[in-house]
Amino acid sequence: AVILLHWFNVAIWILELSTGGALLAGPGYQIAPVWWREFMIAVFGSPAMILRVHITAGVIWTAVLLVYGIFGFRKYFYPALTRYFIPDRDDFLWLKNRLLLILGKDVELPPQGIYNGGQKMYGIAVYLGCAAIIVSGFIMAFHWGPPWLVQWSILLHFVAVGGVFAGLFVHVYMGAVLPEERPAFYSMFSGKVPEL
Repeated sequence: AVILLHWFNVAIWILELSTGGALLAGPGYQIAPVWWREFMIAVFGSPAMILRVHITAGVIWTAVLLVYGIFGFRKYFYPALTRYFIPDRDDFLWLKNRLLLILGKDVELPPQGIYNGGQKMYGIAVYLGCAAIIVSGFIMAFHWGPPWLVQWSILLHFVAVGGVFAGLFVHVYMGAVLPEERPAFYSMFSGKVPEL
């Protein structure tokens, strides 16, 4: 279930970032290049259809996360929140020493459990960021609440997506590029990680 959810998230994030970028490529925003908007219009037919696809993918993403959270609550979600993502003293020491190692200092990393301190911090940020993305997305898409709430939701949605997206660069680099972490990448196919 975790592996399937991971690859589902990869597909949804690619679609959502592609369509969201096209929605923010107009003359008022210029977040993405205009050619990207033109390309996405050629793919989907119109800006309105890009928006429909973006909203529909977001609703499907939310529904799948809810199903996962409800039916996998005891097996996956609750243990992740209570055992795996609560940082302890070793996690903060790991974060400090990992930074020192990157800077070339000779220090030892403290022992870690299933997730290291960096993964825990990223996990917490992703959980909070995704909650903000979902809530703000529904408020914007379905105009829930007064106009001021919809307007603030636009800013919250943009900031939350930007934060999670920035973390994705580190996540992909650590999991797929960094040699010492590469076994974690292969675990997303096999479900297994070498003990070392």
